[in-house]
Amino acid sequence: MMSLPYKCSFPSTIIIYLLRAQTSSKMPVYYGTNYDSTNKIWSGPKQKDFYNYEMTLGEAIVEQLHLIPDKVVQIMDSTGEQVKAKDLLMNSKNIVKNFVAMGLMRGDVIGLYASNTTHLSAVILAAWLTGLRTHAAYEGCDKDELKIIFDLSKPKILFCDLENSYKAQAANQELNLKAKIYLMHSSIDAQLPSVTELMEIKEHLPDMALFPCFPLNGDDAAVILCSSGTTGPPKGVLCSHQTLLNCHGFQTFTPNSVAFTFSSTYWWSGLCVLKETLLKGGLRIITNQPFSPEYFLHLIERYKITHVIANPSQLAELCLKQNNLANIGQRMSSIDTMMCCGSKVLPILSTKMLQLLKSDNEYQRFLVTYGFSEISALLASNYLGQLDTEGLLAPNLQVRIVDRSENLLGPNEHGEIQCRFPYKWLGYLNNPTATQKCLTDNWFRTGDIGYFDEDGCLHICSRIGDVFKSNNIQIYPEKVENILMKLRGVQECCVFGQPDVIKINLVACAVVKTKDSEGENLNEAKVYQFVEEELPPVYHLKGGIYFLERLPRTGSGKLLRRKVIEMLQKKLQKNTIN
Repeated sequence: MMSLPYKCSFPSTIIIYLLRAQTSSKMPVYYGTNYDSTNKIWSGPKQKDFYNYEMTLGEAIVEQLHLIPDKVVQIMDSTGEQVKAKDLLMNSKNIVKNFVAMGLMRGDVIGLYASNTTHLSAVILAAWLTGLRTHAAYEGCDKDELKIIFDLSKPKILFCDLENSYKAQAANQELNLKAKIYLMHSSIDAQLPSVTELMEIKEHLPDMALFPCFPLNGDDAAVILCSSGTTGPPKGVLCSHQTLLNCHGFQTFTPNSVAFTFSSTYWWSGLCVLKETLLKGGLRIITNQPFSPEYFLHLIERYKITHVIANPSQLAELCLKQNNLANIGQRMSSIDTMMCCGSKVLPILSTKMLQLLKSDNEYQRFLVTYGFSEISALLASNYLGQLDTEGLLAPNLQVRIVDRSENLLGPNEHGEIQCRFPYKWLGYLNNPTATQKCLTDNWFRTGDIGYFDEDGCLHICSRIGDVFKSNNIQIYPEKVENILMKLRGVQECCVFGQPDVIKINLVACAVVKTKDSEGENLNEAKVYQFVEEELPPVYHLKGGIYFLERLPRTGSGKLLRRKVIEMLQKKLQKNTIN
């Protein structure tokens, strides 16, 4: 093992490269930070692309599957169905032929409104081989949300589960999409055709010497991801073949690895697990069952899962609400890498997970990661196990920190995080205004406030819109929230600015109590006292404490702070009227 082989003195240049050779794979973990003090730019390690510019995602996956025809590449836990590489290839090729016969052309969109089921991978691979773009909606979203998502991309075909097919049909009709709708599994009672019909060989479908995707290159879009939706309706993020091929989530994934996430391909995490298992010939475990701590641990034990992506809410339920942590750690002994992403990870959660997934070396089995849909990849990962940091930069990425006047900032100076990546950013689908708004001299504006410390580690403080001033001092809500989460009886919380004539804003918070005796005994006085003991006066909750039953979040667990404020405003107005 090699770790931190070179680190030169601050502030001239910082280079931290973390390498870890696994016994089984000899593959390195390769993240690092290089600081150019002259231009005030932080860079990740330089790394060559494995796939050339002409290669497409579907073609690369087909090449890999041809090498391992009899290997099981997917297991559906809910039904026990196994899919071998040769079966996935055959099903995908037949779907391609049917797509072509239906008149679908490169650049068209197929909509996915389905959970992780057996044949979803064949549909997605067929779409990429046809030169189509996939656009997934969250399988739990309602009809109105579905209409917002698919009104962006106008899919020609919709694939859905039986349970949500009526919403898919209603959205299809109201948007006048005239899309053909297929169910992801057959049903005797269903009035809609099944995806299995597309996997059948029909005499009128000719063989193709080349896949229809052949004229495509790395700059063509393969996937449309929905933006997080924390600042308004989700936008359609165009993700290129080149980015998805060459930007990896798991650094240590090998053909012997087993990957899992509860996420569908609506999220980057679900897409990442799908494409990386197929590209590297590993095994992917899927389920359409909901998360629970016991089911999660059951899956890890049963399939000896090595690589996992989970969100903070799931891991909080796993380790913060359980008593026998030693037993939980033993049940996760097969884990090589558990990645946590989707929203801010609280230090208390990181501490518990690092205890559960103990590591004998400097490479940590539990990773806090930072990325966003727009780059279709991770920007930073915390392989060192340090608390309250997103870690070191991913290969080939550049980052700078700027103030409100676009002045470049140095280490330990807070400002907006802007990044530049090696591949062409395709922007938002049919939204050039929003695309241009995100760019400044070809640097992407993340909208996040943060800084780099003297060791080259990235720290995320808040969203730009979340920061507020109180008595002319900038308040980062997460700083207060991290403290509040240590108070017994607090399940979750949200800090925001309450407008004030003199102070501009007063610090206020909404609190959700735990469903136990500690939550029952929690009151305003205890919250006030705890914050006053832990933080300076500027952070004291002079704007009030409001107890709510729940906090609104996005599907990936991100807190919708603006929605919390709206909820409280309505609640206060109702109380005033009464």
